[in-house]
Amino acid sequence: MKIGVCISTFPSKSGPIVFSGNNIGENLKVIRELGYDGVDLFSHKLDSFEVDAISETLKTTGLKVAIFAPIWLTENGSFLSERDHDSRIRAIARYKTQIDVASKLGANMPLGYSRGNRHEDEPDKMYQVRLAESLKEVTEYADGKGVKLFLEPINRYEMNTFNRVDQALEFITKYKLGSMQLLLDMFHMNIEEKSIEKAIGLAGPMAGHIHIPDSNRLAPGEGHLDYKSIFNSLAKIKYNGFLSIEAFPVPSAYECAKNGIQFLKTFL
Repeated sequence: MKIGVCISTFPSKSGPIVFSGNNIGENLKVIRELGYDGVDLFSHKLDSFEVDAISETLKTTGLKVAIFAPIWLTENGSFLSERDHDSRIRAIARYKTQIDVASKLGANMPLGYSRGNRHEDEPDKMYQVRLAESLKEVTEYADGKGVKLFLEPINRYEMNTFNRVDQALEFITKYKLGSMQLLLDMFHMNIEEKSIEKAIGLAGPMAGHIHIPDSNRLAPGEGHLDYKSIFNSLAKIKYNGFLSIEAFPVPSAYECAKNGIQFLKTFL
């Protein structure tokens, strides 16, 4: 398994992003010096020059972008489950442009908030059919670019769809969404799953990427999660992907990243 940490191309004061700000080059150097293998890159809209500059910096550090998360899509209201047909077509087109960026960076992409919430006055089936139609087109495009998409179960307080692993798996299977896999986030799982370990086992080979903050969204080792049991479960499914720290930078970005990787390495 490889260890990653979340970084953004913009300043962030509220989200669970460890390193943020405009000094991405310096941050990447620090991340490499701490012993990380890669990063989860959160970004606003990037032009081709910015993508090229980030790619060059990555080459010098030897870091890999595990997942590329263009959060500007949701900030602009681009949701793949839009009721309005034209809005949904625009969202698909925008998502494809970001798949192109992910491909250039050698990264995969999460499917979290960009899937959009179900409207309270509609049944699950209507929402799922609409989203599945979008995702069939998007996943086919991503396959052609060598990019995998990871559907992320998110807790009920933030999303009203696919809160648990079993729900996400059922959706992917029912609508035959090709190469799509799951992003498992320990913070959300701690809220929603009866057993994190059983949910990991249920995901099995469909687990494509893992966010591994502690129960309180701080660095691993700062909450009450049973990491020994979690790592045993990951070993059983032969998970060999990234374990990325998506956490609040407390007490500082550097200390969060340093303490987190030191703690995780005791289980590897």
